[in-house]
Amino acid sequence: MSDWFKIADDTFRVLSEIATVVGVGGVFYAIKSFKKSEEDSRQTEQSKLMENSIEVLRIFSSNIIPQMIAFDKEWHANYDKLKKSFLEKAREENKDIKELPKPLEKVLVDLAKSETDIDGIFNRLEQVCAYVSYDLIIEDVVYPTIHKVFLDFLKENKELLKKLTSREVPFKNIHEVKNKWGKIAAQEDLDYKQAEINKEREELNKPN
Repeated sequence: MSDWFKIADDTFRVLSEIATVVGVGGVFYAIKSFKKSEEDSRQTEQSKLMENSIEVLRIFSSNIIPQMIAFDKEWHANYDKLKKSFLEKAREENKDIKELPKPLEKVLVDLAKSETDIDGIFNRLEQVCAYVSYDLIIEDVVYPTIHKVFLDFLKENKELLKKLTSREVPFKNIHEVKNKWGKIAAQEDLDYKQAEINKEREELNKPN
């Protein structure tokens, strides 16, 4: 009887050790599977971010930039008409005006721009900027290509953006990206100037 108990005890002990090994192996397998799943998920996320980045660049190049070019031509044409009309009226009143006063010129520029579809451009920019605001793109892919066009356009039309911004239409994403990218661009400009100064200093300090 004791031999039977000894055999049974050894058997249970072996089975217990096997179960432990299998359990540990299962844990390792689960961890490995989780890490692989996590890596796959990360790669899928990066792939989606890249797709969004390419889509933003596509929209900018094929849609927004052509709209900006058309807007620029349109408001200049509007301005020329307004200026011509004003000067003709001045001549009718026997006023010798060859050039518009700066304050009046600014008023006519704003009026010429307001007669275009700049609202449509701002609405399109707001949609694109949402991708940036909510981290749905890879910024290192998008920023270098479009930030200058984006910032220059907003700078040239800041009065209209201010006028069109309201509680109902806040253009939240445009303002957020403008502030963010504006700071990055300003820092890049400072870094570039500092690098140029450092080069000049090195040249000056070189022995003759």
